Amino acid sequence: MEYLLLTIIISLWLFWLNAKKMRQQLLFRLLEKKLLSRQKSGAWYASDVVRDIAKKLDVLSKQKIIRILEEISESKYDELKSYVSPVEVKSIKAMFLNKCPSLTVWQKAEKAVIDFEIDKVARILEKLQPKNRYEKAKFDYLSAIVALKEGDLQDASLLATRAASSFKKLFYFYEEGCAYLLSGSVYRACGSFDTAMLMLQTAKNLFDECRAFAKKAETAATQGMLMVAEERFEEAYDYFAEANSIYCKIQDSDGEASVLNQKALMKLLQNRTEEANDLTREAMNILKKSKNIRLLALSYDLKAQISAKQKKWKTVIKSASDAEELYQKTKNIPAELEIMLLKAQALIEQNKSQKAELLLRSLLEKAKQQKTCFHIANVYSLLGLLYLRKKEYKRAEALFMQSLNSEVCNERWAGAAIDCANIALSKRKRGKCESAEQDYKQALQYAEESGNSELLELLKETQSIN
Repeated sequence: MEYLLLTIIISLWLFWLNAKKMRQQLLFRLLEKKLLSRQKSGAWYASDVVRDIAKKLDVLSKQKIIRILEEISESKYDELKSYVSPVEVKSIKAMFLNKCPSLTVWQKAEKAVIDFEIDKVARILEKLQPKNRYEKAKFDYLSAIVALKEGDLQDASLLATRAASSFKKLFYFYEEGCAYLLSGSVYRACGSFDTAMLMLQTAKNLFDECRAFAKKAETAATQGMLMVAEERFEEAYDYFAEANSIYCKIQDSDGEASVLNQKALMKLLQNRTEEANDLTREAMNILKKSKNIRLLALSYDLKAQISAKQKKWKTVIKSASDAEELYQKTKNIPAELEIMLLKAQALIEQNKSQKAELLLRSLLEKAKQQKTCFHIANVYSLLGLLYLRKKEYKRAEALFMQSLNSEVCNERWAGAAIDCANIALSKRKRGKCESAEQDYKQALQYAEESGNSELLELLKETQSIN
């Protein structure tokens, strides 16, 4: 009898605990959806903060909870202040204001991600010691962002996948979605497009589940860019239309401008430069009003690329300089290096070799000081072409060799093929025809490995002419 009574008591206790846990989970989901549905692009959110608040509100009556949720919808916090700490109220306000409160070390790292200060993230992570499952998952996610910025795609992939798995076990849909979104970007960079699409679709479904509309739109736009990379432009347009529709519904003008930038890039790749220019101009008009300099930098960057296609070199230099200045302000080092390279190319086209060389030397020093995904081989190659023009063949060969070593290390066989062809050309100019022939053969081999049939045919034509 006593055993039966004890069993009943334990069962009732377990039932009560489970019911309490389910109630807290339901309240957490209600709060989460209330917050995320109103957020715009570039916002900060943390499930652990929201879950802790849900636990504190769980003791209240249904009427009080409804009143608090209604007040939060109107950006009012008087009722909430009575039940949670001032720090938690500040965190909720930050989520609505699209700002990170930076109250904890973890939040400082998250703010650095939003501000694109990835080097700062790396420095903060060196001092952090995760204390629970959520912090371990967050540590992996932030480490994956750092690895991607540094070009370590293998580590980035492993860390992002592990973070997604950990967030899934915690039932944190938003963070799980962010990890899958990051993983999709990593696979896209690797050229694994099918896997990237799977990751992105998973992320989009998770964001839809928790009503994170801005993140859902961002993911749809990323799917669009994935289609652009595969030259499936009609499908890309559909994804961009989906993203734009969501941004319009939540009145996110910066989100709409980001889609315009992405569509402009698609048009640029299709050589439809006038349409690309119109889209970029439209994005700029929006971004100048909102003062989003991170996205505005990309608009100037696109304008420079469009002008390069049109061979308007003065406009290239002006737009590239504007983009460079904004990239410096937002500390987007890889983009800054890329735009400096484009500006150097424009200077070369204007026969301003001395200015181009000074810029490339400066770029080289900056690239060596920063661990990024920027390919330094491009700088060596362009410097080599400058010296080839000046008929300083030995110096040109040395620079092409440095570029070649970098390309081979990164298994960029198309770049390696071009470097070998340039070395061969330089050697022919010096009368070393036998050695040049060997370099041409090596160039053809690299071109075959790259799978670029157009490059292979071009090199064969060049070899027959020479």
